[in-house]
Amino acid sequence: METVNPWVDYLESIDREQRLRLINEFGLSIQGFRKGAKNIPDPLVLQVLKDIPQRYKKRFRNWFESEYGQLLRETAECPVDQIGESGRGWLEKYPTSIIKLALLVSGRKDTDAALQRLESAIQDNGQQTTGQADCETEKKIHSLEERLSQLEQRLHELETENKNLQAQNKKLQSERMSLQNKITRNQKEYQDKLDKERERSVAWQQKYEERVAEIKHKDEELDQVVRLLQDTEQQLTAKSRRIDELEKDLQSNVGKLEEQRRLLDVYKALNQTSENVEDKNIPTVLVVGVEFPRVQMKIGETTYVLEGIADYQKESDLAELCKDYERIVMLSLCHHRVRIQLNRLCGTRLREIPSIYQLRDALVNERGLVS
Repeated sequence: METVNPWVDYLESIDREQRLRLINEFGLSIQGFRKGAKNIPDPLVLQVLKDIPQRYKKRFRNWFESEYGQLLRETAECPVDQIGESGRGWLEKYPTSIIKLALLVSGRKDTDAALQRLESAIQDNGQQTTGQADCETEKKIHSLEERLSQLEQRLHELETENKNLQAQNKKLQSERMSLQNKITRNQKEYQDKLDKERERSVAWQQKYEERVAEIKHKDEELDQVVRLLQDTEQQLTAKSRRIDELEKDLQSNVGKLEEQRRLLDVYKALNQTSENVEDKNIPTVLVVGVEFPRVQMKIGETTYVLEGIADYQKESDLAELCKDYERIVMLSLCHHRVRIQLNRLCGTRLREIPSIYQLRDALVNERGLVS
């Protein structure tokens, strides 16, 4: 099974934690490291995973069917002359390396021809750059979700530990109160006996002194209990500070998630429809690099007509579209071929912004656009 190159491409596109998870999913063990260890050198992990398709063919195929069964069936049943058309749909759902692996694992007799058709579909649609960007976004989201899950788990552990310490403290407080009551009772008892002993002989005086020594011993025990309580309070204070630090880390990660939600709000705003979209007096803006329908949107004190297109348009289509718009805004992620075409077609009407998130601010103050 010649799955080495696409398989290696897939392994290099995922992060270290995903590669370690694959080691566990395939049930592999690495000499010198316990199962599930997190400190395995990444080059060693990558080397072990690269050999899986050759050394564990059946296990590899079972894993692939479990993870990408639908894609495997589609690639096995798709006629070779329809690979190009079907490939465009696959590229929207799966990484390029996974699609190539599916063609190889499916057992087709015309694998080489199918791979050539797939490569043509990739080149025609310019999907490789988009697929890499989606993969990076998914990895960042996955990393943030795992980090948040770890923080929640650690917070739960600290809360449980805090409850146990509180229960221990309550028990110690109860014991301390019991000792104090006992000492109080003993002191009264001893004092009564002392009064009687003074009226009696020197022998009773000696017995009184023994009682005083016993009380002193009880006081020392009480001091030890007090010191133990103080140590416990210091430990609780340290645990409380640790919880505060974890809460700050959690709030930081929540802030990052909130930033992602604000970006989502921008996309939602761009998808809201409104009336009078064809009003000729409204400034028109074409956004190249993200696709959304033609909408009317009020930004600041000005109403704009906005439309977004993907960056894989033909030059003739770009030229026709650009004629109908007063401003052309290009996202920084656009392919360099599209950059060259737009610069030649639009001249000074063309502006560039880092991402769709800056579109609103850029339209409020056109100086925010990067030439």
